[in-house]
Amino acid sequence: MSTHLMLVADHASARLFRVPGRQGDCDEVTRVDNPAGHGHERDLGSSAPGRGTGGGAGRHTAYEAPHSLREHATEVFAQHIVAAVAHALAAEPAARLVIIAGPEMLGVLRRHLPASHGESREWPHSLAKLPDGELHRRLREVAAELHKSAA
Repeated sequence: MSTHLMLVADHASARLFRVPGRQGDCDEVTRVDNPAGHGHERDLGSSAPGRGTGGGAGRHTAYEAPHSLREHATEVFAQHIVAAVAHALAAEPAARLVIIAGPEMLGVLRRHLPASHGESREWPHSLAKLPDGELHRRLREVAAELHKSAA
């Protein structure tokens, strides 16, 4: 039986669990929190474009940021998550990675996973806000389903 490392993430937190075999208990390996994922964009500061003077008299141009402050904070958060996952996979190279996140967060994580991260499975569901008991039950269900599909 193989061990799965299951990453459960949303914009505010990410938890990595070790789920050994079909009937094993879920052990939390690490947790990464994103304080910027809890509040409003306005709480992070101003993302309004700055202004600069152009070549003409009294002419102004606006500078536009390519991302909002929340998007930038989520990208940085995803980099921290990927580093934590890489560390856990280095400790357990035979483990299979399963990424469980809503579609938007899944897309952000995909952009930051290196090509060398190995084979991973994705489960496009948002489970991060479930109570621990329910979350552990759902993770065991996902592990059982993955074992069935591998057999």
